[in-house]
Amino acid sequence: MCMKYLLIDFGATYIKCAVYNKTQDQYVKGQIIPSPFFKVNKISKVELLNILFNIVSLHEKVDGIIICTILGGSYVENIYYSWKSFQSNKGDKCMISGLFNAKPHIHHSPFTNSSDYSNKLEIIGNVLSTPIYSSLGDTDCVIKSINLTQNSVAINMGTGSQIITLNKIERYFPSGRMFLTFQELFQSIGINMFELMGNIQIENVIHSSLNLNLNVFKQSRNYNFGGSISNINEGSFNIQNLLGSILKEFVLQYKSFIPEFSEILLLGGISKKISILPDLFKIYYPKSTVILLEDDIESTHKGMIKYIKEEL
Repeated sequence: MCMKYLLIDFGATYIKCAVYNKTQDQYVKGQIIPSPFFKVNKISKVELLNILFNIVSLHEKVDGIIICTILGGSYVENIYYSWKSFQSNKGDKCMISGLFNAKPHIHHSPFTNSSDYSNKLEIIGNVLSTPIYSSLGDTDCVIKSINLTQNSVAINMGTGSQIITLNKIERYFPSGRMFLTFQELFQSIGINMFELMGNIQIENVIHSSLNLNLNVFKQSRNYNFGGSISNINEGSFNIQNLLGSILKEFVLQYKSFIPEFSEILLLGGISKKISILPDLFKIYYPKSTVILLEDDIESTHKGMIKYIKEEL
């Protein structure tokens, strides 16, 4: 019997879909659509169900739905508040389980012993007659997708960023959400910041001189009244210096957390979107071997597939 699973990564910027055929061990990428959380901090159960119905309706011949989501949010009555909202510490925690009046069936996390977490995948409801299983955490799926050792550390760079080791996760480093804040400035004058970053040279980063605080959103780990730019001097306040300074500060923000690891694994959308990043990590972390984890399979989907193979 052919077992096909619809994989849905419900992220803060995009919802990424794929179909995994367990029988043939085959992975096929699906659509990528903007996440509602890109523009808003909250969403109703009705709106969430409509999004799921629309996605599942395009995949009628699957046998089950496996979904991972951003964590840190919660329901207040029929409204889900994402981690971007300060309402997110109230009510039930799981965005998907909350749609089906299930207990918070988030998959057991290797870093969490809470009773709010399930220790296995189990059916919690149906969408268009297709079973949907316990929701997984997106960071847990990323962890599942890689093989960490005592001497390695992974830096996941998505909408937010995490440092992942065998024993700990450090969260809420400025990443994609921060870059998009600076992109707003460039877009307002008709320039694509990411295209400019694609052409920047290593020397521009090394010799950049502006001091930046990248904590431009309230949930970032060192937020204090917003971000800032300082050390502005005549002859140095230009686009090239600004971009170089942003990249330098972004790479160096992890410095105090990963001083002793012999291997640094880079993954996540930002690590691929800004091509110079692996080279910058090699320069600023010379004692470590820096590896960009590139794969045709999304890291979250890869982790979901491992859960399927082990539990379904």
